[in-house]
Amino acid sequence: MASYKDLQMLVNEEIGNAKLQAFLSRFDNVLVGTNEIANMHCVNPRTIMNYINDGLIVPEVKLGEKDHHVFRLSYALALDFKDLQKQLRAKNRGY
Repeated sequence: MASYKDLQMLVNEEIGNAKLQAFLSRFDNVLVGTNEIANMHCVNPRTIMNYINDGLIVPEVKLGEKDHHVFRLSYALALDFKDLQKQLRAKNRGY
């Protein structure tokens, strides 16, 4: 049986998630490229391209033949590169 403290923690977590989603949804109509994502997450733009090629990051649209990928800013802000790195390692190990 859950205690009052457990219930309070769960409610606070759900409220926090709802606030985060409301914040991110403000940026659904803003599009950014791979360089902007690399700058905001302090990673190399080639890392972004590698994750796209591995299927770990999905662009909103691809502009032109030269791999000009575009992403919704809300999606880009929610990316977790530590988690993506773990996913890539697991994929490369065949998990």
